[in-house]
Amino acid sequence: MSRGRLILMNFIGIIVVLALIIGGGYYYIQKSNYVSTDNAKVSGDLYTVVAPAAGKVASWNIEEGKDVSKDDEVAKIQSEDGEKTVTVPEDGKIIKTQVKENQM
Repeated sequence: MSRGRLILMNFIGIIVVLALIIGGGYYYIQKSNYVSTDNAKVSGDLYTVVAPAAGKVASWNIEEGKDVSKDDEVAKIQSEDGEKTVTVPEDGKIIKTQVKENQM
């Protein structure tokens, strides 16, 4: 076997060993720090937050994914009777918002 071919085989062997070490480390980190599943189900109570009166959304103070506490203010509604406050009925997390400022 020639000297050049021996160096090439050693180099390829080192690359394969390094790839196995890096792949194993990545696999170990993923399995020890993260949980994964193909069929997860989440259960919880859903509450719909509704305005106390019809009107225009003057301000929207919360984003999706944020944690909220009971009676936190999430919006102000400008109605015929003045400005009304929209509050959260229970502690939880905002899952989805379907409203924007200045909407009716």
